Amino acid sequence: VRFPNQAPQLVMENWQKVTSDLMKSESFGQAMERVDGSLEDLIKPHVAGINDPTEKAKRIYEYFRDNFTWNGYTGIYASGNLKNVIKTKTGSIGDINLMLIAALKSFGYTAYPIILSTRSRGYTHELYPLMDRFNYVVCAVLIGDSDYLLDASDPDLGFGHLPNRCYNGHARVLMQDPLPISLAADSILERKVTLATLVASPQDVKGSIQSSMGYFSSTYYRGLVREKGEDAVFNSIKTRFGSEYEITNTHIDSLKKKDLPIKITYDFQTKNEEADVLYIDPVLDPFSKENPFQSPQRFYPVEMPYRIDETYLLNFEIPEGYKVDEMPKSAKVGLNDGDGYFEYLVSTEPGRIQLRTRVVLAKAYFTPEEYESLREFFGYVIKKQAEQIVLKKATP
Repeated sequence: VRFPNQAPQLVMENWQKVTSDLMKSESFGQAMERVDGSLEDLIKPHVAGINDPTEKAKRIYEYFRDNFTWNGYTGIYASGNLKNVIKTKTGSIGDINLMLIAALKSFGYTAYPIILSTRSRGYTHELYPLMDRFNYVVCAVLIGDSDYLLDASDPDLGFGHLPNRCYNGHARVLMQDPLPISLAADSILERKVTLATLVASPQDVKGSIQSSMGYFSSTYYRGLVREKGEDAVFNSIKTRFGSEYEITNTHIDSLKKKDLPIKITYDFQTKNEEADVLYIDPVLDPFSKENPFQSPQRFYPVEMPYRIDETYLLNFEIPEGYKVDEMPKSAKVGLNDGDGYFEYLVSTEPGRIQLRTRVVLAKAYFTPEEYESLREFFGYVIKKQAEQIVLKKATP
């Protein structure tokens, strides 16, 4: 902008200038420099005797994750004097992750800030440094040939993981030559595998389920357990099954191992009225109970948090004295042109039925033009997984 009788004033800088200014800022680069020594003294006892660089970086990350509480405020800047944050153990996203970067640097690591916009905030532009659009900062640390992205604000995240809110497209690594990167939801695959056994009799239906969860689902359940206890997880499962089911022998594996996905196991049982006909729900852990896409039209894209790959396997023992009267048929349907598929495969042998279903979404972003096919795909999956097996008492 050129005002009368004044030199031109730049409205928008380039990324190099913006990065340089941020590193000189009292609330960004200078805030990290001022806190270096204080952090090193605090962390030394937690990394004593550890020589492996990855394990040491993990311990430094865990110190901040486990000892500092995020106050709910976002932003790329430190909210104040970081030495006060060290005393109170509470701070904003900028406070916690800028301290993490400073600590890693003080121990000799190459670490950089990454600024981004969260999913609820909107997109940023790769070419133009419109700084008011950036509301989040995380850490990139380079160890050998590997780089790890870290966010110490979430007490349930493991080393090398970011919360789902960060996957919103363009982000910028603030290094000497600022580097654009893409944190896209399409780059994340949430994989879940469920193994179920089912035994039916005229008196009851019982069995067991073992679900290996995806990482983001694991993070959600860890948070639920931390806030409300393990009973909250299994109460939600009881609600899904219905009040007539009893859930026992519950267990969550790898709950404290935050770098790993969790595994949820439990047994279930429900009473059966002795009858000549038994109705069995073979898919005990369905992909979805109801279609999230209720509207017949949509004018905005669908942005899912990640790609999906869910497999459900059932081994069902037919009760003695009964035979199969009706059984769902095998099927396989695709979504658009390679955007995903659903398969439902049934096989039988004497006294036993085996079932395998798999839902795959190969991308997370769908245009409004793809909405109708996506809605129909979800509807088909939900309807197919709700089909029952009907058993009839065999005549002598």
